[in-house]
Amino acid sequence: MKKFYVLLLFMLGASFLISQELTPKQKNHVRNADMNLGTAERYLASPYTASSALRSVEKAEKDISALKEEIPDHPKVQELLVRLLKCNDALANVKAQDISKKIASLQRGYDYALQGKDAAKASKNLEEIKKLCLELEKYKETEIGQKEYQKSLDWIAEKEKPAEQPVPQKPLETVENTTKEAMPEITEEQKRTMRLIEGDVYSAQRHLENYYSASYALPYIEKAKKEMVSLLQAHPSHPEIQALQAKILKLENRLEECKLEEVLAMIQKNADWYEGGLQRNTSEAELERYKNDLKILIPKLEKFQNTERGKAEYQKWNKWLAEKNWETKPAETQAPVVKKDPKPPVIKKDPKQPVIKKDPKQPVIKKDPKPPVVKKDPVIVENKEKPKYTEKQAKDANARLYSNISFAKSYQEKCIQAKESLQERADYPNATEAQKALGQLWKCLENGQKFAEIVSCYPEEYKENLSKYNELQEFCKSYKESLREPIQKAWEAGVSQSFRYFREAMGSWQEGMKKYQEEVANSYDTIETANRIREQLAYNEKEAHRTLEELKKKSLDDAQNLDGYGLQFLKDIKIESHPDIQKASQEIKETAENCTKLCEEMSVFAIIKKAQNMIEEARKILERGNQNKDEYDMKTAMESYDKILEYLKEHGEKKGVTEWMEKVQQEKSSPEFQKALNHFSGKQDRIAKAKAIFQNFLKKKKIIEELKDAEMAELRKHLQEGRNMLKPAIPYLDIDEVKNEYTSYTGFIAYEERKLDEIEEERRIDAILKKADPKKSSLFQTVNAKFGNSLREWVITCDKGKGKIFTKFGNKWDVWAIELPQGKASVETRFGNSMREWKYKADNAMISISTESGNKWDSWIIKDSQGNTLSVYAKFGNTLKEWKIQGQNGMMEVYPRFNNTIQEWIIKDRMPEENPHLKMASILSCIFTATEIVLEKQ
Repeated sequence: MKKFYVLLLFMLGASFLISQELTPKQKNHVRNADMNLGTAERYLASPYTASSALRSVEKAEKDISALKEEIPDHPKVQELLVRLLKCNDALANVKAQDISKKIASLQRGYDYALQGKDAAKASKNLEEIKKLCLELEKYKETEIGQKEYQKSLDWIAEKEKPAEQPVPQKPLETVENTTKEAMPEITEEQKRTMRLIEGDVYSAQRHLENYYSASYALPYIEKAKKEMVSLLQAHPSHPEIQALQAKILKLENRLEECKLEEVLAMIQKNADWYEGGLQRNTSEAELERYKNDLKILIPKLEKFQNTERGKAEYQKWNKWLAEKNWETKPAETQAPVVKKDPKPPVIKKDPKQPVIKKDPKQPVIKKDPKPPVVKKDPVIVENKEKPKYTEKQAKDANARLYSNISFAKSYQEKCIQAKESLQERADYPNATEAQKALGQLWKCLENGQKFAEIVSCYPEEYKENLSKYNELQEFCKSYKESLREPIQKAWEAGVSQSFRYFREAMGSWQEGMKKYQEEVANSYDTIETANRIREQLAYNEKEAHRTLEELKKKSLDDAQNLDGYGLQFLKDIKIESHPDIQKASQEIKETAENCTKLCEEMSVFAIIKKAQNMIEEARKILERGNQNKDEYDMKTAMESYDKILEYLKEHGEKKGVTEWMEKVQQEKSSPEFQKALNHFSGKQDRIAKAKAIFQNFLKKKKIIEELKDAEMAELRKHLQEGRNMLKPAIPYLDIDEVKNEYTSYTGFIAYEERKLDEIEEERRIDAILKKADPKKSSLFQTVNAKFGNSLREWVITCDKGKGKIFTKFGNKWDVWAIELPQGKASVETRFGNSMREWKYKADNAMISISTESGNKWDSWIIKDSQGNTLSVYAKFGNTLKEWKIQGQNGMMEVYPRFNNTIQEWIIKDRMPEENPHLKMASILSCIFTATEIVLEKQ
């Protein structure tokens, strides 16, 4: 008997372990759910991709629901449910945030509409906000959803005024009494309470539109009733408060109607299922369940008899229940129906076996309802009572047991082969295959257990098969124990192969620590580069910790997956005990300590490198300033040394900084620095000497200003003396202050000399004009483009009439024809494409036109074959729009009629007796240059 109990307990344990094995379909569900949840978690880690997690969560939920129905207590399913719950909470927060952003945008639109006095748009925005607020209410179970929902309700209550109630008209004779007994005013706090109640009433109304969401309206109604208590106590007869109270009562009535609709829908659904089940020949157990549900639901209609519809429905369904003629026992008092096994084992009886009648005097032994309890030893039967099973049943069972043993032998061979493979190579596939083979063998033995029980009634006849069956069970037990160590080795080997990402993170961290000096030394701003490297090292450290934690988590998941057959080989495994993980943790600790020391060294290195760069820059500026005697560079360099000292003093506590402070002090005592100091020390004496020279010149300047009406020769004499007085100041022009003053005084002399030259020129031209013979004079007046948008044809006006200038060939700018009242002429470039030299041919003249210097367009020389020359130059150096023409016989000026145009030009001709073709050639040089004809061609 003891052996039998041991065998029975062992078989029950084996069946329990095998029951935990996942089928291929379940494994597929687990794998898909894990993958989809991992994708959702990655999406939810960033606010920019969180919305993309919805589809993955829905897929995972579908897979987990299938697992939940089949194996709800499996640890893997429980873990997936926890992860799914976290993802749903995070997704709800994301949705709540998205809706709150839309509400905030609509609130801004509402405020802008009110500012623009657009009431229609503001009303539309308010309605949209209310709709979004109802959507947001679905997520108020989360912290963010509750906060945003309450915030939206407060905003709606603040913006939306309570509905105004119509004032009832009173008879004329009661008006005086009404005015005497004025209605008490509502305070601001009470008005705010009324707005909150309005918001609750509005939310409840939207939920009560159908019975599916009616349960969500109850908290709002309760809240509104609670807040109404204080208002009714303060103003029980106020019309607005009475209107609110009426709304709440109406909502309570609607809530009762929704509850009635919900109960009726459930009754109708179960009734339809019951009627359909009768037509489809559904099992009695299923029909019994529908009956019990209806017996519970229909009496619930009794509490709704206070309304007409509730009373009618209660009578209708009670009548229907009576027609069915079911048992009258109340459904609530009946014991719950226990679902039976739809396919109980059928034991065929031998028709030839005589029926044994039970002795009525024999005491009845109550059977234990908990199956299976077998009190007989399956091998040795000591009782001489009649066997429980017949010989025919034992014979059939022996045949089936033999078949099971044959199958089990094949699985035993698979177990042996899988174990050998696992011992040769300890990896996940071989470990899984070994457990799978053991599970198949256990399953086969479990299927033969009932046949072994029957055969055990005749142990002598079927001793061989019973012995083989017991041997296979012992093999299972020993095989299970032999797998424990190889599977642990397979898990450890798998963990060792999962260090790829950790190694990459550690490699980046350690590589960044090696190259910091090169990066800092080659950077422009060493401090900023050092801070950036420090941040990168901190990030690399976090990545190393993160990858190690992920590795631990993955190792734990691998242990659970590897132990997925319920054999619990890795149940008490400790992740930290793995040698590679211990080594990795120690490596992170040591690297972090080295990184801390390195950051301190890098900070000092960056400070010293920056100071070194500043010293080199200051040294270069100082050498350049001394070489060029540039005071600005000298000052900049000397100030830089002071800044370097201040910078180093700020970091004086750092190691090695004091040495560099001493080096800077030595630099300040160098020959170059002393040279700059000596320059500034002797500068004041030189400035004083220059000032004395300028004081003497100021006396001469005063004399020149007083002699403006004197003779020109005397003025020129004084101007020349003043220029000579300034020459001794030239050696001191390296000083900016002296240079500026010297330039001012020489400019004064040049201006006065130019004025004298202009006066002399005017006198000369006036003399020429007085001597000129009117019969021989020829004066030009204007030059205008014939067509406003074209520069290919011009009209010239003079005192003798009009002429024209035009291109000889329409598409070319280098050949022109001229027709004047004084005769015809042509002008063309001397050397093909070069616009710097032209030749002017007339009936009695050959004239050359060329720039004074090859690369400049602001001055031209006009010369004829007889040696007469005209000088053409721009009046102002910064523009080519105004020109002067000077020669022996007078002067001309050419300038545009309007500042912003080049189509109309005025000629101020003061050369009455000059050759008209020579003057025409000079005018052409002005026009061609000003209109950019020569520049465009060039």
